[in-house]
Amino acid sequence: TSNGSQGTVSVSFTTTGEHSVSYRVIDNVGLTAESSVFTFLIDIDPPTLIINDISHNGMSGLLIPGDTVSGFGTDPGSGFATVYISFPGNNSFKAVDYSVITEAPPAESIVWNAAADFSVPSGKYRVSVKGTDKVGNESAVMSAPVKVDADAPVTDYTVSGNGAGSGWYRGSVTVTAASSDQGTGIMSESVSMFCSPSLSVEAGKTAMIPASYSGTCSVTVKASDYA
Repeated sequence: TSNGSQGTVSVSFTTTGEHSVSYRVIDNVGLTAESSVFTFLIDIDPPTLIINDISHNGMSGLLIPGDTVSGFGTDPGSGFATVYISFPGNNSFKAVDYSVITEAPPAESIVWNAAADFSVPSGKYRVSVKGTDKVGNESAVMSAPVKVDADAPVTDYTVSGNGAGSGWYRGSVTVTAASSDQGTGIMSESVSMFCSPSLSVEAGKTAMIPASYSGTCSVTVKASDYA
């Protein structure tokens, strides 16, 4: 209630949603104007963001540059304005794309995604996201642990056979890939050979030179890890 020719009445809202305020005016001789109603949309609640499970080649938590990180979000009020993400090695957040699934009001839901863009040494890090709604409410920062493997495997091989010294062998020879990886581990490896005179040797985890062959062979080992 406000008395006098002019007046101000403060009204507080403690919940997000649609609120109505009705008022009427009574003059000094008791004449009453028709009641009027103002309707307001109030948003006092921040949005919420979730990061989907992160994995690469079936290894949970592994993240490499170029992978897609995704998630979803909800806002009970005005709807999202911006979603931000921070990747390993980055001290700042950058805006990412999102799509609205359910529009506000009364609530908005979105899905978001971003291509991983970072360059850091192998180790354990975190990916973080946050967002703001259209009236400026800011979400809590949500983060997920990730592992980064930036180191290539070390290729190697073993040779079994009747060695005669100085690299010579008599009889059949078997070459086996024996690579190592200090990060995510060896996912695949293979041995291939180039022989002179020519010899067809099937590439694989192991390769065999038959006892009937005489010549010189060079060995190449290829290996890849889960990153």
